[in-house]
Amino acid sequence: MKQAKKLALDFWVGALKSGRKFYKISDLMKVSGLGYAACRMAAGRLASKGILIRVGKELYGNLLVNFTSEEAACQAYLPAYLSCEYALSRYGVIDQMPTVLTAMTLMRGKRAKAGSIEVSYRHLRKNLFWGYVRDGDSFVAEPEKALLDWLYLGRKKLETASLDEINWDELDLVKLKKYSTKFPKAVQRHVRLYMASI
Repeated sequence: MKQAKKLALDFWVGALKSGRKFYKISDLMKVSGLGYAACRMAAGRLASKGILIRVGKELYGNLLVNFTSEEAACQAYLPAYLSCEYALSRYGVIDQMPTVLTAMTLMRGKRAKAGSIEVSYRHLRKNLFWGYVRDGDSFVAEPEKALLDWLYLGRKKLETASLDEINWDELDLVKLKKYSTKFPKAVQRHVRLYMASI
């Protein structure tokens, strides 16, 4: 019995070490030829051995290849892209890095763990779901879109007194104004006010 388990583990390591970053249970079924229940059990066993890590519902990250927390956050709840404070910090528009990643999604909003990180998934209407770029297996808002998403969600009210928190040199103001026209009028008013004050 111990020998069979060892062979099974060797099989999974061989199959996964040159494989993809993320696997659904259905993907593991294709790799192994096993049924659904057997693959769920195998995934749990591989997670306990530090070979896989659960990053979403029936989705596992492959720890035998490199992937980032950002990629896990995006893959765990498709479609999604990282935005707001995370993207603003990444581009140097704000100085503080948030402890929780914010991801915009067309799905219902929720708070969840994607591997070892906490992610706040925020629902966004389809007509506002744009303005992001691919980075590996993750998607990240452009800096101007991240600021607009931040304002739209009301995650932080940027009053005139707090304008010094924004590094405006890191933003394309022409693009910001153009992008803002696709948002509700309240967001457009905020953008005009802020731009007039810098």
